[in-house]
Amino acid sequence: MSGKPYTVRLLDVNRKEVGVQEVRTNDFGSFDAEFTLPSACLNGNYTIEVKGQRSVSFKVEEYKRPTFSIAFDPVKQAYALGDTVMLTGTVKAYNSANLQDVPLAYTITCSGFGQSYFRSEMRPVVADTVRVDASGRFSIPVFLDKEAAGEVTSAWVERDGAFFHVNASVTGDNGETQEASYRLNARTGEYIFSADLGTELCKEDTLSATFYIQNNDAQQLDLEGTYRLYRVIDEREDSVSDAPTLEAKFRSGEKLVLDAWRSLPSGKYRVVMSATRRDGKEVSNKDVNESTVLLFSEADKRPPLFMEDYLVVRRAEFSEEQPAYFYYGTSFKDAYVLVDVYNEQGRIESTVLHLDDSIAPMEFPYKAKYGRGIAVLFTFVKEGEMHSRR
Repeated sequence: MSGKPYTVRLLDVNRKEVGVQEVRTNDFGSFDAEFTLPSACLNGNYTIEVKGQRSVSFKVEEYKRPTFSIAFDPVKQAYALGDTVMLTGTVKAYNSANLQDVPLAYTITCSGFGQSYFRSEMRPVVADTVRVDASGRFSIPVFLDKEAAGEVTSAWVERDGAFFHVNASVTGDNGETQEASYRLNARTGEYIFSADLGTELCKEDTLSATFYIQNNDAQQLDLEGTYRLYRVIDEREDSVSDAPTLEAKFRSGEKLVLDAWRSLPSGKYRVVMSATRRDGKEVSNKDVNESTVLLFSEADKRPPLFMEDYLVVRRAEFSEEQPAYFYYGTSFKDAYVLVDVYNEQGRIESTVLHLDDSIAPMEFPYKAKYGRGIAVLFTFVKEGEMHSRR
């Protein structure tokens, strides 16, 4: 509701009014207000209230520069649910000296995937104390309990793990207390696989990619892996070849030149990555987060497998010297495709493209009427169904 008036008050620790503003809601039904605290005021809980409606409290304290901090180290080894991770860190003073031989209290709680930190069920796991050593270092054993993970993972969340939240606190000799927290992401699998392949690769380009193996804490692991390409036979039936078309080794994080890919037939390929676990078992991302890439050539005359529409953009920007160009096609036979070109004001061009299980190259050199840019819409009807691509 817009235009509604409210009185917003700032109250100090004694509920004394130290500021007031009259506001009105905007078109979205919200408002904003700004208060400046008095230069001399009491410490404690202050309140901002909308008279007769809602209120929120905040704490005012004298600023005290911290003299030390707690820092956790990233977890760089592979781990999974059921393992015990040694979470390490340092208690360091800002005068460059480390705090020594002091107790560090910690708690570990567990929450499910797919839930926010504030609204998820937080199951207590353990509360204990460890000693900070003479160099300011500490180690906290974190058992990634499968039972605890199962209790907080809702049935509707189709995930295979949970978050383990570690909260640590240290109190110095001067009474100052500092806290720090760390969240461990724990799954049943040890590795997360990824690659910077994109979704389309042109054989006429320089083909290269970097394959990555990370642990559940998103830290890159120094491991050797294997990638395998499985050709997609029919997307409509999710049919993929049983045997890989190509198989090769990679080192996590190292860039590979993919010259061997140029000799492969054009088509869509599932990229499955794998690595060997500590127990010697090979694990992969098959059916988990495997990616699909379209390998094509500018010389292709028809889509490499059945595709209702085929669109590959080679250059999305244009000028009078360099046109934007792309390839559009369909696996349908005898298809009449309406090609509409729009600028900021509306449709400015319209043509019909006849395709017969074929691909057509299309170029758009810049024209003054295109203004700041254009959008190209392809539309056709086949077998009683309309197909549209922008």
